[in-house]
Amino acid sequence: MKIRLASLALALALSLAGTAFVTDGMAAPKKIKVWTGNPEGDPILAGMKDAFKPFVEKESKGKYVVEIYPAASLGASDTAFQGVQFGSIQIVVDAVNNISQFIPQFSAFDVPYLLPDEEKLNRAFHSKAVERLWTFAEKKGIKPLNVVLATYRGILSNKPILKLEDARGLKDRTSSSKYHIAAMESLGFIPTPMAASEVLTAMQQGVIDSVDFEWHAFVNQRIVDVAKNLLLSDHLPVLYMAYTSSEWWDGLSRADREMFTKALEAYRQHVINIYKERNAQVLETMEKDFGVTITRLSPEEKARWIEASKSAVKSFPEDIAALAEEIRAAGEGK
Repeated sequence: MKIRLASLALALALSLAGTAFVTDGMAAPKKIKVWTGNPEGDPILAGMKDAFKPFVEKESKGKYVVEIYPAASLGASDTAFQGVQFGSIQIVVDAVNNISQFIPQFSAFDVPYLLPDEEKLNRAFHSKAVERLWTFAEKKGIKPLNVVLATYRGILSNKPILKLEDARGLKDRTSSSKYHIAAMESLGFIPTPMAASEVLTAMQQGVIDSVDFEWHAFVNQRIVDVAKNLLLSDHLPVLYMAYTSSEWWDGLSRADREMFTKALEAYRQHVINIYKERNAQVLETMEKDFGVTITRLSPEEKARWIEASKSAVKSFPEDIAALAEEIRAAGEGK
């Protein structure tokens, strides 16, 4: 009986050893964890799900598997930033103004009318000025991968804003960012910091007269039920950056870096296409379904707003203000 049990034990051991050998011979897929604060249905998330993930998994032939964690499900922006630094998260896609709390130089993009149109923005992002900006990220072990423009912020108000004088004295909801406050103050508004979740009630009760948001938020949060005047002021861009760890990126083979670069470009183009379609749709929805009057500044009037906004730069540290002016000049082709 003992001999029989010993034989069974030996057979089981050999079987397990053989299984381990086979498993060790087949490398398990490497997980690529992607964090984003954007929820289901958002273009940024759609870009990762519909373009980046299938591209990586197909082109790597199973070497990599992409796991996407939306709506900050792995923690807030600070947790994501640290996760990249520590290697527990491979790629983060976050709003640039969120990243600026960890890399202060990114606050340069909070200067109003720094890059007031897509042409200037695209020119700046292919300049040495922005390349120099990225070096501040690299000093913290962060490698910027790409940036996507979602929209520019618009100003939704309870009365029409057609010229700079119309903005003076309006109580405008801002975030608690001192730079956001300075931006709106330079244009004549009375900054009124509050949480985004409080805006609808504040507008209904007359606590505020206007709010500047990404266009989609006006509909998603139903603020268009209360305020019926939208100015496409273009004062601040809504930018999303994909970034990773410099150490992780540098540790990839050249072929894998090229593959990920192509996957990230597929993601970027997909997101741009979605935003173009949705931006047009949301403006149409605001006009047709909610009776919102939409106004754009004339070139002459926009020039007045740009000139007025320059006073906001005084609230920025000197080094960031200088960097912002360098980026502005690059955008203008100087």
